[in-house]
Amino acid sequence: MQKRATSQIDWAISLGVFVLFIAWFFVFVQPNLQQRYNKQTLMMVVRNNFERDYLYTVENLPLFITSASLGEYKPVTAEFYYKWDNFKFKTDEDYFYDGEKLVFLANLTDTKTVFWIQNNINYSLSSERYDLMATEDWATTSKNLSVYITDSMVDDVYYKGRAKINNSRIYLNDILYSPINISFNESPIMAKYRANSPSLNFTTYVYTKNSILDTYVDLNDLENNYTVAITFNGNNYLSYYTDNDHYDNLTSSIETNASYNADQITFYDTEGALSVFFDRNVSLNLSYASNNVEFYATFIINDSARYLFVFHEGDYQNATREDKTIEYGIIEKIEGYSLSALESLNYTYLKEQWDYPPERDFAVSVRNTTKINESELLLRIGKLPTKYAISYSEEEYTVLISEEGETIPILLTYVVW
Repeated sequence: MQKRATSQIDWAISLGVFVLFIAWFFVFVQPNLQQRYNKQTLMMVVRNNFERDYLYTVENLPLFITSASLGEYKPVTAEFYYKWDNFKFKTDEDYFYDGEKLVFLANLTDTKTVFWIQNNINYSLSSERYDLMATEDWATTSKNLSVYITDSMVDDVYYKGRAKINNSRIYLNDILYSPINISFNESPIMAKYRANSPSLNFTTYVYTKNSILDTYVDLNDLENNYTVAITFNGNNYLSYYTDNDHYDNLTSSIETNASYNADQITFYDTEGALSVFFDRNVSLNLSYASNNVEFYATFIINDSARYLFVFHEGDYQNATREDKTIEYGIIEKIEGYSLSALESLNYTYLKEQWDYPPERDFAVSVRNTTKINESELLLRIGKLPTKYAISYSEEEYTVLISEEGETIPILLTYVVW
């Protein structure tokens, strides 16, 4: 009898412990298990993952150009120090970037023009057909310009089918410049010829839709200064002009010499002109007779220099310096979503990737809010909750960023249940 009573007491105690365990489970454990699936937690899973995976930043960089030379297809060569892999101009200018200089053709309608460069936007060359044809030995454009190249340096130039420059040479400290290595790069908008040596580099650009030879000189040997001499024989000219103190006819059969300092000079005849522009005053020495001239210009370089051969219609009155002042402004950053990326999303894939509970669901709706008091559904990711589902939603106003870098105001609606 005593054993039976003891057994009933043990059974009662065991039952009591079991009931206490069940009560403890529902009071303490079950809410913690459900906590993972409450509405705030589910919303956090969707919003955090959506923003992390599909929100990106576009950077807009303003580039200001000040120039007295206005018109279409004006060549711009600018230093570009931003380490951007994917960028384009907002107004779709074609460009060439070699890691050092950014080269593009600008439509300059005012003395100061702003161009916006957009980072994180894919660039592709436009379908426009350009007129430049180039090899490592020559380049031509439809602007009646033909250039012949030797060792990546200008040798002879023809304009309108007539020889205008022959035997162009460069001297350093009175010694003929001889490059150690040379290179040639081309794109539809320019041809780039580079001659390198331990002392100096010479880089010449030939631009499409232009009749310009644009040369940059960069010093490699920073411990020494060099006297650079640029020489050529000019053919088929009637006159030259720098200013009202320095001009003459070139038609006399008697050889004449002239020497003075200036930063420009124009040779011309009835068929057009050659204007030579320097970024500093140089020493000009001319020897001329019978429509031909021996040109000799010297300057000292201790960092970098630039000079241009510009072939154009008319005479010195039509000569326009291609100098441009280039400045960069402050980068503007825009956060938004890519419509093309969102359109390709797969709901089942997202649930797995985001570790969203399989028995729960969510939806993200994207609405265009361009029009006031009206919105247009662009897309929905997921499915709408059923009639009896207890759902929770949040909204966010943001923007879509198109492949062209344009922004569209949108309303994002997140729903979880």
